[in-house]
Amino acid sequence: MPQTPETLRRLADLLIDPQETLDIEIKGWLDIASENEHRALLAKAIIALANHGGGFIIVGFESTPNGVSPAVNRPDNLAVYSPDTVNAVVNRYIEPSFHCEVNIVTRAVDRLAYPIITVPGGHHVPVRSKRSGPNGQTIQQNVYYTRRPGPQSEPPQTGHEWDALMRRCIGNAREDLLNQFRGI
Repeated sequence: MPQTPETLRRLADLLIDPQETLDIEIKGWLDIASENEHRALLAKAIIALANHGGGFIIVGFESTPNGVSPAVNRPDNLAVYSPDTVNAVVNRYIEPSFHCEVNIVTRAVDRLAYPIITVPGGHHVPVRSKRSGPNGQTIQQNVYYTRRPGPQSEPPQTGHEWDALMRRCIGNAREDLLNQFRGI
C-alpha cells in the first residue's frame, strides 16, 4: 500500500537519531530470506511490539558503546525487506496472523536507505508464537512476548505485566464493540 508523504516523513524522523524504546526495536541487518534464526529473531520482535500496542522495527542499526550507529555488513540490495517476505515470517511464526507494513526510508544524514517495519497494535487477543526457532533458540513455541523496560522483548514476568497485556486486548475489543453499536 503506498504511503502518504506525511507518513514517510514521520518514518524518516525515526532515523534522525534512532533509539530503542518500548515501541521502537532496533535490529542489525537480518537475512530474512534465507536465515531461519534471523526470521525467528524478527518474529519475536514483532510479537513483542504487537502485544505492547504496536510500534516500529528499524533494521540496519546496532548498539555500540557510543550509542546506536549504522550496522556493518550492509546488504547490496534491500529487496529482501518486502511486505511479502516480512509477512511470510508473521504467517510462519505468529498466531493470530496479521499484516505488517514495510517501508524503505532514506536517512537524511547519510542518504542511505533503511527498512522500517510497522507493527500494528489493537489486537483483541494476545499474540503468541506458534513455533519455536531453530534448535529451540531465540523464540519458543506458545510464548506471549511483550516489551519490557530495558527495553527488552520477553514473556510477561509479573502479574502487572500480564494485567497490562490483557487490559490492552480487552480495551481494543471494547472499542470495536462500541463502534459496532454506534453503527447500529
